[in-house]
Amino acid sequence: MPRRIALLFVLAVFAAAASAQQPISVFSRTVPLDPRDPAKREIGELEYRGGVALRSTDARFGGFSGLHVSSDGASVLVISDRGS
Repeated sequence: MPRRIALLFVLAVFAAAASAQQPISVFSRTVPLDPRDPAKREIGELEYRGGVALRSTDARFGGFSGLHVSSDGASVLVISDRGS
């Protein structure tokens, strides 16, 4: 019996790891510094370089600790606090 439980645990871990690697659809839109004045780029010494709002209908989306955009801008790698 303990061997069966251990096997089920190992299978569950592998299944969780496999599902965490499945891509999800994410939608983005640019975010201006000041929506009333989209051309505005500075506040004091701050030079606004740009902002992006991300959203997804997938429940695994969110809770980001880190985000890396490839140099060609074609892909994004995200680390989630949710473990997905």
